[in-house]
Amino acid sequence: MCDQNEKIRSFEEALLADLADADQNDPAVIRFRDRWDKRLVVPGRHEVLHKEALDKLSALNDEVLLPDVEGKIDPVIIGEARQFIYDALCKFTWGFSNTPQCELDWTLLFDLWKFGPGASNGVKGTHFCDKIIKRMTCTVGCLPLVRLLRKLTPRIRLHDCEKPDVDRVVVVRGSRASSVAKNRDTNRTMAIEPSGNMAFQLAVGLYIQGALKKCGLDIQTQELKNKILAWRGSLNGSLCTIDLSNASDLISIALIRCLWPESWFRLFMMVRSPECKINGTWTRLNMMSTMGNGFTFPMMTLTLLAIIYGYQRSIGDLPDRRVDYKVTGVYGDDIIVPTAHYLPLVEILHRCGLRVNLKKSYSTGPFRESCGGDYYLGGDITPPYVESFTCEAEVYVVINKYLRWSAEHGVNLFRTLRFLRSLLPEKVYLLPEWEDPSQGILSLYPPRRYKKLVKKLEPSVRIVKSNLDLMCLIGGFSSSLYVKKKGPGGDRLAMSWTSREAEATYRVEQVRMPKGFLDGHDPHYGSRSLSEDRWRIIDLIF
Repeated sequence: MCDQNEKIRSFEEALLADLADADQNDPAVIRFRDRWDKRLVVPGRHEVLHKEALDKLSALNDEVLLPDVEGKIDPVIIGEARQFIYDALCKFTWGFSNTPQCELDWTLLFDLWKFGPGASNGVKGTHFCDKIIKRMTCTVGCLPLVRLLRKLTPRIRLHDCEKPDVDRVVVVRGSRASSVAKNRDTNRTMAIEPSGNMAFQLAVGLYIQGALKKCGLDIQTQELKNKILAWRGSLNGSLCTIDLSNASDLISIALIRCLWPESWFRLFMMVRSPECKINGTWTRLNMMSTMGNGFTFPMMTLTLLAIIYGYQRSIGDLPDRRVDYKVTGVYGDDIIVPTAHYLPLVEILHRCGLRVNLKKSYSTGPFRESCGGDYYLGGDITPPYVESFTCEAEVYVVINKYLRWSAEHGVNLFRTLRFLRSLLPEKVYLLPEWEDPSQGILSLYPPRRYKKLVKKLEPSVRIVKSNLDLMCLIGGFSSSLYVKKKGPGGDRLAMSWTSREAEATYRVEQVRMPKGFLDGHDPHYGSRSLSEDRWRIIDLIF
């Protein structure tokens, strides 16, 4: 740990010294200097940052707006926002149930449910079988849905029939607060939900994603669209970017009750966790949901999009009752709208109980930021963020990021790159530009026969012991099926899969350049001139 902290200090000294020699008026240099450690994780600080994150979650829960929202917002905006959400849900539902003016088809939830890949409150293990065999957990409100799910799902029903007297569902009070590293100064809070609740939360989230797609916003592609809009706003100032602080934790029950149909509000209240265990104490949640809840992100996206739509309708900007996605983008709490709408929307969002981060929202000047993309007068000045360099593969990733940034912006990072080189073995691997950046240094002129690092994950093994295990194999839940010797009983069926907890190891593999390729240039990776600049830096240092 001390060694890692010493590496970070040496890395920081080298980087800041390099940036001090660069043009101090260059926007890319300024942004890099201010934000290089945005995602850097410092070992040994988790316990302190974890406690701070949970204390902040508890404080935010107390701040959530509880009184009636309707008296604080223009009734026209509320009415238009309600209608927008209702219409989007109806359009998606109609495509499956053929029932017009139906905003919620409960049967769809039993088609869309799934388990998340992570841990569940009250369940040990992350595999699909573990979340069923070791009994599903859920809150009282979600209990009827979970029991019905077990009866309607053939794989689960088959398992339950083996021991019909055993109750496979355990009622818990709610979720459990946890945190993960965000950067060197902050941990990001998240709630570990009961497995039964999570199954339906993810179903609700997919339902809302489908409704968003019907009204023209695809969450799967919206992040890139937001970056394009931010780039356009930096060129001519016509668009502004709005960033919200702790948006998921500040969406109140009152706001959702005000804007969403009654049937959907009841559904949210059924599948959410009403309580969360924070610092060992059960706390009733005033917020509708936390990060970690399966429907938080799409619900937040549709809610904010509806509020923006309601405002734009109230000022007569949308005569055809459609959002103009050429000038409007919403991805979670990242919002882009015409610059003229900035101040009114900030006020409306504030009245909704949300908090606009004025330091990260931009309506004037040539800079815009959205979804991790930073743009100045149309130029991409996003810093090459570093998370950690605890192993050889991570060092290669950082080197490739810094080589590209150095070549793009004409800034020498020789001290930093030499320090990173010192963290590698004597022999470094030069690869063509189309290879993975964690496998070696991407270069224009690699050897014809080159070596690279290849990630190897040790699979988890599970002996098939029940009909449910066998159904999982048949249904494709595992990556492979093979015969494994197990004790005196002879050969036994087993399945293997890669668990989230599996640690990666690396081996060296020798590869040959494809026939007909004269060099390692990848036209999708960058221009020929950029490749030459990168190669010159590599030639000087490596």
